[in-house]
Amino acid sequence: VTLNEVSQQRREDALYELAWSIDLADIPSALSVLSKRPEPQIRYSLTRRLLMRWAQADAGAVLAYAQALPPSAMRTSALEAALGEWAQSDWASAAEWVKQLPPGRQKNQHLHTLVGTLAAQDPHRAMGFVEALGSTATKRELQSTLFRRWAERDPAAAAAAATTLPLKDEWI
Repeated sequence: VTLNEVSQQRREDALYELAWSIDLADIPSALSVLSKRPEPQIRYSLTRRLLMRWAQADAGAVLAYAQALPPSAMRTSALEAALGEWAQSDWASAAEWVKQLPPGRQKNQHLHTLVGTLAAQDPHRAMGFVEALGSTATKRELQSTLFRRWAERDPAAAAAAATTLPLKDEWI
C-alpha cells in the first residue's frame, strides 16, 4: 500500500462521511454549491455520493431534480442514480419510464442501468426483458451487460444460459 493509496482512501472516507452528514432536505442546495467548486475529482465523487444517498431515500425527487437540470454530466449522474434506485424498488415502473424515452444515447444508457439492476436480482427475468426488445441495435450490448452482472453472481448459470442464445452470423 502506497502513501498515495492511503491518502486517497482517507479522502474517499471523508467524502463518504460528509455525504452522510448532510440532511436529506439540504442535498439539493448542497449539490448547487458543489457544482461551483473548482476541484473536479472531489466535486464528482461527492456529487455521486449525495445523489445515491438521496435516490435511496426518494428516487422520485432525484428524478424530478435531474429532469429540471440542463443537459450535463450532473443531469446524467442524477438520472442514473434515481433510475438505479427506482429499478431496485419498482423495476416494472422504471422500465416503463425508460421505454417511453425517445431512441438515442440516453435511452440506451438507461436500458443498461435497468438490465444491470435486474440481472443482479433476477437474471432470468432480465434475459426475458432483453429478448422482448426484439431486434435493436443495443440488444447485443444489453446481453453483454446482463451476462456480466449474472456471472458476478453465478458464473455457471450465466454460462449455461448464454449457450441457449441463438448464434447470429453477424456475431461470429
